[in-house]
Amino acid sequence: MLFYPGILLVIGQANNFIVGFNDNLLRINQDGTAQAGSIANSFGQPQIKISGNYGCLLFDKMTISRRENLVQWLDSSRATVVQHNYKVAVQVTRIDPTMGIPGGVDSWIRPKIKAVQEYNQLNGNTRYFHGIINPVNMKYFISDCIIGSQSFINNERDYNINVPETLSFNTQNKLWEGAHPFTPQMFAHLQGEKSAQHS
Repeated sequence: MLFYPGILLVIGQANNFIVGFNDNLLRINQDGTAQAGSIANSFGQPQIKISGNYGCLLFDKMTISRRENLVQWLDSSRATVVQHNYKVAVQVTRIDPTMGIPGGVDSWIRPKIKAVQEYNQLNGNTRYFHGIINPVNMKYFISDCIIGSQSFINNERDYNINVPETLSFNTQNKLWEGAHPFTPQMFAHLQGEKSAQHS
């Protein structure tokens, strides 16, 4: 569950939904009357979605990242990365001009997910995805890692789904920006002054 003022985003393994929480929205009761939210009725009903039936498998939960009003995660069962703005969830790995997705990495993400799954079948679930939204530049980094690996640098000259890789996505203009040489075991937020950060 990810909170945003007055809204709660719930991501399940096969779907997601938003629900009002402690807000002043009108709700329809069981008897059909409209009522303002109260402490006794802090949670509203799940809101009907117009699109975006995306979930996140438990194994991929470390890809869920929230910054301000954006949430990103990997839905490996649908082979896509998802962006949710507390209104609608959209896939961002395939070109979709109607949803404002100008470019994609579908040719990378599908084989990458398959390679990670095949590796895990042979090696006991020791390879996983993780991701984070960088608060300085609002880029979403998604990476994969092998537990026990001592290598955190990718020296490949091109994409190679069989080794750990890191890609970045600009959450503002919805463009995939390419690969990075670092492949950490995990991402984390550190407290500090924004002026001391580098983009």
